[in-house]
Amino acid sequence: MGKQITWAAALLLCAACGGAEDETFEENVATSEAALSKRDASDLVKWVASWWGIHNAVVIAGVANHEVPGLNQCNPNFCIGPSTWECPGGIVIGGGDGSCAQGGVGIFQLDRGTYWDTINSYQWNEGIDIRFTQGNTEGGIMHILNDLRVCAQTPFPSNSPDWVVVDWLNSAVPGSANYEVFLTCMASHYNGCGPSCSAHWSVRQQYHQGVQDLLNAYGWGYWYGDCGSGYQTIGGIRQKWLSLGGCDSFLGAPVSNEEGTPDGWGRYNHFAGGSIYWTEWLGAHEVHGAIRDHWAWLGWEQSWYGYPISDEYAYDGTPWGMPGWVAESEFEHGWLSFAFLDGSIHEWSK
Repeated sequence: MGKQITWAAALLLCAACGGAEDETFEENVATSEAALSKRDASDLVKWVASWWGIHNAVVIAGVANHEVPGLNQCNPNFCIGPSTWECPGGIVIGGGDGSCAQGGVGIFQLDRGTYWDTINSYQWNEGIDIRFTQGNTEGGIMHILNDLRVCAQTPFPSNSPDWVVVDWLNSAVPGSANYEVFLTCMASHYNGCGPSCSAHWSVRQQYHQGVQDLLNAYGWGYWYGDCGSGYQTIGGIRQKWLSLGGCDSFLGAPVSNEEGTPDGWGRYNHFAGGSIYWTEWLGAHEVHGAIRDHWAWLGWEQSWYGYPISDEYAYDGTPWGMPGWVAESEFEHGWLSFAFLDGSIHEWSK
């Protein structure tokens, strides 16, 4: 996660460990004492998201930050529901449905009827207690993944398993095309205001602002990390690296800062497991392993191959006279292929 969870967040992780809860309810907007700071709650969202394999946690947290600014499960500016040891004055429930007895529950404003209908539904069907920030985050992630499944703009079937949706979600890094799709899906399904809704673009912007607020507050390094390397990745190269898995990808940690290429046209970052090269007209593409080593030996982007225009892919090279399966990268002016069977490199021109 890049830092230790603070004591308050650590205590929260045992929210469901046992003990009687005070389930009294006062339908008002009385002051409620916050147990977690915005930073504590952000730490927690990152931690829970990691259980699901989500390393693009800021977009998850951004949804909650829009629904309940400050990520405060005990926010006194909302209607106050049942009290817990985390929120002695009562948890947040939404008043947007016309009554404090209805509306969403907690920072993700989960809603399946009245606030008690919602709490009980999650406890019975998912086995989580959404009265606590940890359980509310788990419920929020479930909600978001389901919304992405049914969203017409996402590229996978509505019955896709979690890992397919999570892989796509990890590519929806702020600034990318998939991030714009994510905002559309949140406005359409999490909020219920689809593209034909007059407020759709305004709602999209509100979700975007929820994400941007957290990026501004803690920075890209906090949300995505540099793997402890001390080197910086930015812009299109960073988006590409994060879409591949960031620190957990085959590229691993950056081992250089972003630099300009000697020909003056592109940018690059070297990583422990390869490199990413970017130009304005070609975008960002990774190159690694024996193909990268051979391309480097030829002269990198200043060789007659030019810049990479694809990530590495694999196929059966037998029909083209190569021994079995090969890895291959496409460049501006040709292809480089690596044969797994005998380690040979094959050069192809266009």
